[in-house]
Amino acid sequence: MKKIIGLFILLSVITSNAARVNLYEREFSSDWSIYVDRDLYRLEPDLEKKGLPNLREALKSINKILPPGFIKFAQKDGLKIFVSPSRKVFNRTGMFFVPAEDSTFSTGLERIMNKSVVIVDRSIFFDQKMLKYYLIHELAHYYHFNIIGYSNREIISNYSLIKRDPNYKIMYATRDHLEYFAELSAMYFTMKEDLLKMDKRGVILMEKLWGRNFK
Repeated sequence: MKKIIGLFILLSVITSNAARVNLYEREFSSDWSIYVDRDLYRLEPDLEKKGLPNLREALKSINKILPPGFIKFAQKDGLKIFVSPSRKVFNRTGMFFVPAEDSTFSTGLERIMNKSVVIVDRSIFFDQKMLKYYLIHELAHYYHFNIIGYSNREIISNYSLIKRDPNYKIMYATRDHLEYFAELSAMYFTMKEDLLKMDKRGVILMEKLWGRNFK
């Protein structure tokens, strides 16, 4: 596997106007740009032997699972993968998607993190099935924001129906229409048969929205 590593010194001004310098090592894996905070090499002794190989395998698998057109679009659009200590991302945990900032919206994070999926430290050690699931969930947020559109009526309409259903079993999907689309996307690509049993309408929507732009 071709691997290119570079050291990036990134200076940003956060909302408190305090200067912060973060060091990242960058590599390309399966055509994805991965930025790893250098502090993690000290904090996580198994990062190189287990964590990063785990992430590389997950991304390789995702490239085969998601529509090829989407993968190419996202990579060309500059979507990045970050691995960061929790304390450097406001003590968040797990994974989260960072949309691009504009004149009306600020994430409070470094600008280099605009349009990225951030994996918070220990999450990189998830088992392959879980790691793929959560990565697809976050990639679906990117798809929702940048391709389908935040206010897509079909997603909002489906979400309104399931939110009123007391027997709906995919609990995190009931949080809001963004999590509804992301959670169903992750299930659609990793456990479609289970999703069919719980939300047939959702499967039809996934087939339509993921197939509309990318074959």
